[in-house]
Parts: sequence; C-alpha cells; structure tokens
Amino acid sequence: MKIGNLLVSAFLMAGLTACATLFESGTPEEIVTKRAQARMDALLQKDVDGLKEAYKYNSPAFREHTSANEYHRYVAGRTMWNFARVKSVSCKEDVCDAVVEINYTLPQIKHPMSSPFEQRWIKVDGQWWIYNK
Repeated sequence: MKIGNLLVSAFLMAGLTACATLFESGTPEEIVTKRAQARMDALLQKDVDGLKEAYKYNSPAFREHTSANEYHRYVAGRTMWNFARVKSVSCKEDVCDAVVEINYTLPQIKHPMSSPFEQRWIKVDGQWWIYNK
C-alpha cells in the first residue's frame, strides 16, 4: 500500500511540474516579456535548431497552416542580427503588444544599427503565442 501511495504522489508531482511549465505564473506583461525574449534568443542562434525552437512560440492556428520548414520566410534577415531585446510589453485582456529592439549589421554598410519592431501576442487556451498573419 505504501508503494502505491508513493507512485501516486510521484505522478501527481510530475503532472504539477508539467502544468507549471505550460502555464507560467506572473503578470501577462512578465510572461510575454519572457516568452518574447526566449523566441528572439532562439532566432539569434541562426541555425535550424534555433529556428525550430522559435517556431514553437507561434500560435496553434499559425502552426496548423505553416510548417516549421516554411517558417524561415517569416524571419528572413535574422542572420544579420547581432542581438535583440524586449523593450516593453503592454497588455489588455488576451492581447499584448511587445516592442523588440533588434540590433543588426547590413553587409553593405558594416555598421551596426538598431530598429524597434512591434509584435502582437495573443492568449489561446491559457498560453501566450506570437501572432503572425
């Protein structure tokens, strides 16, 4: 009987850990800031693994219609990026707008430049996803 209780406890702990990973805690602004930065960090890897990791942050609807292999079209130019950081996030209900500063170097100019880019994040089934048209 004690072994059965131990197994049940182990399964419950594993389930709670999985839920905590799926549904992050914090304000919407904190969660989206963390997810947006993680996505940008993945894109900065400039390889297939980074692209696949960044792809996971797209909404389920986007992933339903766009494969991981096709995703590179949406993030063209990332090989010129030097760094990226989330500057701000503002949220209303299930929509957040993030401003990400991307520092990049164009081959023909060879001088680093920075530009802000806006991202929209949406909450679907309790999780925040980047929204792509």
